[in-house]
Amino acid sequence: MRSLRVRSPSPTAIRRHDRPGPRSRFLSAYRGVVKFLGVTGLIILVSGLGAWFTSDPQSVGAGASGVVFGYFGYVLVRGAFDRHLIDIVIGVVIALCFSYQFTGLLPKEGIGWQAHLFGFLAGLLGGWLFRERNRTRPAPDPSPRNPRTALRKELDELGL
Repeated sequence: MRSLRVRSPSPTAIRRHDRPGPRSRFLSAYRGVVKFLGVTGLIILVSGLGAWFTSDPQSVGAGASGVVFGYFGYVLVRGAFDRHLIDIVIGVVIALCFSYQFTGLLPKEGIGWQAHLFGFLAGLLGGWLFRERNRTRPAPDPSPRNPRTALRKELDELGL
């Protein structure tokens, strides 16, 4: 009879993984509840399925670290996709402050890293899928790029 391997995180691992959690949840939600719920659903689905398909069949995973990593990834890229300066600054600051979290994406014995990786990837995907699409782009400059053409236009307008 085979026994199941149970991955029980240590208290240190729990504290380490939860540090960016409340901050990431807040920063993920401040653009709107509907967007937050959509990103959360996507992260839960992708991290859960990714861990399920790629983990050892005899292992049992527990916890919400995939969701925490998903929020982390979402906060990192949201500013780049939405083109909001404040979101870009927040993403850079979060990346610098919690850069040690990137080590959780790598395989490590006894830790279910699959949910971390797929949660992070789902956060990146969520940043792109839930970006603002109605931002208007500046109109193209109607003035000609050739300096001679611009000079001729100015001379024509002056009547010379």
